Order: sequence, then C-alpha cells, then structure tokens
Amino acid sequence: MKSRKRSVRVRTRKFYAGTYQVPDRAGGLPFNIMRKCPGAKLPRGSQETPQFRAAYFAALAGKPVVEMMPAKRKVRDGTWGAMMIAHEHSNDYAILVKKDDRQRAFKEIREEMHLGDVLVAQTDFVLVAEYIDTVKQKTAGWARILRSNLSVLCSVAIARGHINANPIREIKRPELANIDGLHDWTEPEIAQYEAHHLAGTMARYALDVGLETGLRLSDMHRVGDQHVDADGLVNLIPWKTRKLGERARVFIPVTDKLRMSAAAMDVVVPIGGKPATATWLVKPSGGAFTADYLGENFAKWIDEAKLPKHCTPHGLRKAFVRRHIDAGESPEDVAVMTGHQDLALVMFYARKRNQRLAALRVKARQKAA
Repeated sequence: MKSRKRSVRVRTRKFYAGTYQVPDRAGGLPFNIMRKCPGAKLPRGSQETPQFRAAYFAALAGKPVVEMMPAKRKVRDGTWGAMMIAHEHSNDYAILVKKDDRQRAFKEIREEMHLGDVLVAQTDFVLVAEYIDTVKQKTAGWARILRSNLSVLCSVAIARGHINANPIREIKRPELANIDGLHDWTEPEIAQYEAHHLAGTMARYALDVGLETGLRLSDMHRVGDQHVDADGLVNLIPWKTRKLGERARVFIPVTDKLRMSAAAMDVVVPIGGKPATATWLVKPSGGAFTADYLGENFAKWIDEAKLPKHCTPHGLRKAFVRRHIDAGESPEDVAVMTGHQDLALVMFYARKRNQRLAALRVKARQKAA
C-alpha cells in the first residue's frame, strides 16, 4: 500500500495592501514599506498594532505620517551622561587597554550616584566626596578607580567648555589599607607557584616573564621579539606611561632563566626564534592575550597553586624590584628597568634592604662578642 504524502498547508503572512516587510540585518524589528509611498515612516514590526493602522491609512490619504516608534532618548549636553558618550567616542578611550573598569565605573556613576542627567557644572561635589568616602569603607581600591574615572569625565567637561577646573582634584585620593600597596610576592610563594606550574606550561612561562622583566600586565601581554634590540635588551615604552614618550622608555636585560623558560615551551619559541605571533605569551589557540584575558588566566593559575588572593600579577613587578635591590643594584639602575619616574617605591625597597643588612650586622657583632 502506497503511503500518501500529507500536504502541509503553509500559512502565509498577510500584509496590508501595497505594503511589504524588509528584515533588519541587525536583528531588530522588520521595516514596513509602502510601494506607492516609499518615503512614508511606518512603524516597524507587526502590522496588527493600532499605531501601524493609523500610520497606514494616513499615508494612503496623503496626510503626513506621525512617527509612532518611540524616539531615541536624547542626552542633554553638559551632563555627566553626555561626557561619558563623548569620552567613549574619543581616541583616549579607543586606545584604553582595560575598558571593563571604566564601563563599570560609568554604570555606577549613572545608576548608583544618579549623575547621568545632572549637569557637571551644577553638581554638588560635596555629595560626590561623601559617596567616594562611603565606597572607601568597603573597598579602597575601587574608590580610587571611581575617583579617577570621575576626574576623566571632568577633564572632558573642561575640554568642552562646561567647567573651568577639575573639582575632583580637590577630593583626597583614598588611601589603601596596606600602605605598601599591592602584595609583594615572597620567595616561598614564588616557589609554591613554580612547584605547581612546571616549566613548559603557559602558567609558568607567564610567571617567568613577569618576574624576569618586571613589566606591568598591560605590557606583559604585548611584549615580544620585536621589543628585543641588538644588545639583548627589552626596549620599549610602557603602555601606562606612553604619553611621556622617550622619557618613559625602559631597558631590561633578557635573562638566561627567561630564555630557558621560553625554550621549554612547545607552543612558541620566542626570544630569537620565530614565534607564531608577535607576542611571547599566546593563548592555546595561538592568538595573543589581551590584558584582561591574561589577568583572568593569572587569577586562575594563582588559585590552582593554592596561593592567597592577595598574590596578583602586579606583585611580580614588586618582587622584580625587591630581587634587584637585594642583589645590590642601585635604585637608579632599577628605575631604568622599571620605568619609575619617581624613585619613592624603589627607595622603599632599598631602605628595607638596608634595615635588614643592618640587623644582620648587629646580630653578627652580638654573636662575636
């Protein structure tokens, strides 16, 4: 017995006479077009709405069609919201390495501080200072970031002629609970990380790049063979201080330990070899890391090594400074490698080293007596 094919009746969509729809390539509501009145602004989407019917019959009668779709919300010039939009369209924002913190800060300024529709010139900065102080009680680090982003927006307002000075500078920068700043990796912590992440892994290679170069995360993710000169020195201008130009250029020796760590890698053979990418650190797919993605992976690698949460990639930079000071190098020479314009941090480690040596000398004299 032959099986009959069931005919499936496809229900076609019926449109108003003389109209058709064009899909929106961006995935939004489809456009409604009239053949006889191609310039008519008909509402997008379903033709079963009262708004569409009113616009359709008005177009047939030759009457002007009132825009039925809600208009885009206009941002008043001079407000914090307008400053955010202006900054997001600027070159400064385009070249920003880490945009996540800035977007998070902008969202808090709009939704938590309720400044989005407030004119910058009419802002009560006493209340702004109180809000930053409240945030500081919970997280001093985020309070500093929030203050910094408010200052950026004030700079935009100055450039656009809305205010004459930056009032955020009058607000004291929140101090971190730890006066030494971010945690400096100790030698036992470094050894624990190395014991878990063996040579030949990207986790270990990233640690060695941080420890042997002292670069910030914003430079670690982009450093490569193109930055090594004929003398075997990493020669680059750090991203953070790039506006200083040649004054910020650093020179860092490529150590034997870093070369050995690179040679142990199977994915790439940088430092004099022919890497798959222009960077030393690459993802498993072969592409280069971004600063944010490298930071996320570092947090995972630190957690896998069961190290405390206060161990961060920037702490490797501080360990780099400490190691070189302990090796007897002058603060000025260390600053050439780190790019510090202010010797305060380098001198801090130098003082700690001198205090330690002085204590050892006292101990030796007491033992001899």
